[in-house]
Amino acid sequence: MCRRFCIYILLIFISSCDNHEPNFRALAAEIAIIECRAEKLKDHRFALADKMRFKQDTILEKSKDTMELLNQLVEMEKEKQVLLTQSLQLADTIKQKMEFLMTNYLTDKKRENEFNQFLMEEIKKNKGH
Repeated sequence: MCRRFCIYILLIFISSCDNHEPNFRALAAEIAIIECRAEKLKDHRFALADKMRFKQDTILEKSKDTMELLNQLVEMEKEKQVLLTQSLQLADTIKQKMEFLMTNYLTDKKRENEFNQFLMEEIKKNKGH
């Protein structure tokens, strides 16, 4: 998925080579999608952590289902690691895209503000979905 996104962004940059200006609205939309996915993953991780704490508290209370709860905790820990890895990958993707844009295209405050406005609009749209 991330690879397809990188190829898509590369195509946007290549297609904009004629006027040497990227389509900031399209780039903002793509980054907003990644940002919203990252936020959903974060929310999922936090919800999972709450469930894990509940199970741990139940085990500490000497529940009769301790072995079952321990097995569930092991599975939850695996899921937590997968979610964490995905979150970190999304964060790296966002960071790389933004660093590239800041270095190559968002070189003055006007462009940066325009892009940030587009990005906020797109994030707001995506949160509604």
